[in-house]
Amino acid sequence: MLHKGSLRKVLMAFGCLALLLGCPVAGQAVLAPQPGQAAAGQLPGAGSLTLDDGFLLQTQALKSKLSPAQKKLGSDLLQLSAGELFQDWVTRDSQIQSMETLSQFVPVGTLADPEAQIQEGSVYVYVYLNAGYATSLVDPFAVEVTDRDEAGGLAVAWVQVKNLEALAAQEGVRQIRSVMPPVTKVGSATTEGDAIHRTADVRTTYSQSGSGMKVGIISDGVNTRATAQASGDLPADGSGLTVLSDIMGGDEGTAMLEIVHDMVPSADLYFHDHGANVVAFNTAISNLIAAGCKVVCDDIGWLLEPFYEDGTVASHVSSVLAANDIIYVSSAGNAGSSHYQGDYCQLGTGTQHDFSCGGASGYYLYLNMPAGSSVIVVLQWNDQFGASGNDYDLYLHDG
Repeated sequence: MLHKGSLRKVLMAFGCLALLLGCPVAGQAVLAPQPGQAAAGQLPGAGSLTLDDGFLLQTQALKSKLSPAQKKLGSDLLQLSAGELFQDWVTRDSQIQSMETLSQFVPVGTLADPEAQIQEGSVYVYVYLNAGYATSLVDPFAVEVTDRDEAGGLAVAWVQVKNLEALAAQEGVRQIRSVMPPVTKVGSATTEGDAIHRTADVRTTYSQSGSGMKVGIISDGVNTRATAQASGDLPADGSGLTVLSDIMGGDEGTAMLEIVHDMVPSADLYFHDHGANVVAFNTAISNLIAAGCKVVCDDIGWLLEPFYEDGTVASHVSSVLAANDIIYVSSAGNAGSSHYQGDYCQLGTGTQHDFSCGGASGYYLYLNMPAGSSVIVVLQWNDQFGASGNDYDLYLHDG
């Protein structure tokens, strides 16, 4: 729900979950949505799927109960520290399961009391600080501070649930959010990069094959690089390939390195994993540049970085580009048909957003989720990131 003066707006998404596995999405011929993609459209019988004023008032009643410290916490963190507030919403058990899957929460399973298991457990969080405060402010409340960005006023830490509100109550803390792991922007087909970029022509015509150049790759991991090295698709460690860090796991890095090696076979290749958070990711960039890489490429997406302005990662990339004669390349990804973007359209005289903006396709977004699937839903608005005067609520419902 958005508050701007006396204006309140609600954005709402309805999900077709496992029980509605076969539900069609109107407008399919136009949007061609695939499972897991959002589409504007009306479901059969969906005309009655509207939020009544009582439900919206319930949202505001919940928010009115929050202390100033609690208002600095993300709703997932709040559900752990003050689960009683959300007893009529998403179940706490499902929230915990989700956070464990995303490596955001580790309970203490050795304790007999279920609530103690949660309160003594630890969450992985970003702690955003107000200007003029050092990240050392977080230390007394944290189990471990894994990464620090002093210039950006950001600390990444494991914090026990029982200490979240005390940390949030500190004057220097602006907000606390759970760390969302990155996604690799995997392509949908086997690449033919050498032919597409015509680098074979460059090698033949100009006798340029990358000799003397260092190219750095950032991705999840290089688990099977030994196989690629044995087949001649990658140079050996220490003889053309240098792995600076490979602790996250995965194999997208191996594939990316193979593509680069096909295109510039004489270049020295460097690899660094993406790290567990945006500060660690920035460190990966800096480490590759310090190693002498003149070209750095990543295929990583940080879903909670700002869409409409430079955030922690983009600001760092801008600074290293200004200070170094390098080229930085980031994968654009393949999410063009699986997102929604539009201006706010008031639904009637109420506070909700009409995703169709007066069209016949329906007020909301519908998502067909096959049984056993999952989805990460991210909402952003073009207000100043982290400093909006508006209040947005995104509702996900089982249709």
